[in-house]
Amino acid sequence: MRRALIILVCLACTSAFALNNRSAVSITGSDAASCTVPDPCRTFGVAIAATTPGGEVIALSSGGYGPFTISQSVSVIANAGVHASISPTSGYAITISTAGIRVLLRGLTLTSLGATAGIYPDNFSELTIEACNVTGFTWGVYAHNNLSNYQIYVTGSRFSDNTSYGFYAYSGAFTGKVAIDHCEFKGNYDGVVTTAGIQASISNTVIAGSVANGVVAYAGTTNIESCQVVTGDTGIVAGYAGGIARVSNTVITFNRVGIDVDTSSGGSGSFETRQNNTLRGNTTDISPTAAAHITTFTAW
Repeated sequence: MRRALIILVCLACTSAFALNNRSAVSITGSDAASCTVPDPCRTFGVAIAATTPGGEVIALSSGGYGPFTISQSVSVIANAGVHASISPTSGYAITISTAGIRVLLRGLTLTSLGATAGIYPDNFSELTIEACNVTGFTWGVYAHNNLSNYQIYVTGSRFSDNTSYGFYAYSGAFTGKVAIDHCEFKGNYDGVVTTAGIQASISNTVIAGSVANGVVAYAGTTNIESCQVVTGDTGIVAGYAGGIARVSNTVITFNRVGIDVDTSSGGSGSFETRQNNTLRGNTTDISPTAAAHITTFTAW
């Protein structure tokens, strides 16, 4: 009898601390639950802690879930038709801050009610953002990881009305590789900003209504392919610290300035064009500074 009791206690302990390959959250869930699909938790943070590294957390119902921090490899996914909202009043909606982790965010809606950043990855290996909406922050995405090489993939997402940057990436002495495809940046102060260490490609993306600049290639190299950069103050800026903007098959129109090179910090940027762009209809298509920093290249 005593032996049977010990076995039962041990089994109960194992069950209490077992991690899920797939966890779940719901607005009717409880953070005292097991975080499984039949027994969901209430918040993402608790559900992530209950998940095996590399596993996934699924939002089962529409509602607000609150900000959270990711410190392990995980996929955080809102099921089709689910409006999983994170609307912080301060700080960051999602923080990603552990070396070597790989994170997927899919289908989430992030809206600032006074918070600084929508997605704040400052230590990670790989981040994928799919079908997310990020609105009203100071920084939509602020990737400031100068601790390691990293990769960011952004597809099918919308960044709007962020008061400093829709998307910002920095990697310092390391290499950050960024791919943005089929996205929309609307009404941000700066749409996309790439800085030291970044190798970026932006494709099939609309960048519209930027208060200052649609794309800023501050440093590193940014490829812009089959995009529309429209109705902002300045379409594309290369410079400050030797940034290269390589532009092909892109429409740059209805801005105050189409393309510009900024030398205000003592550095100088440059443009490379395949000569197949539409650079027309801006108040000034090419600034005098940019005119001296344009080269052409031929497609294979």
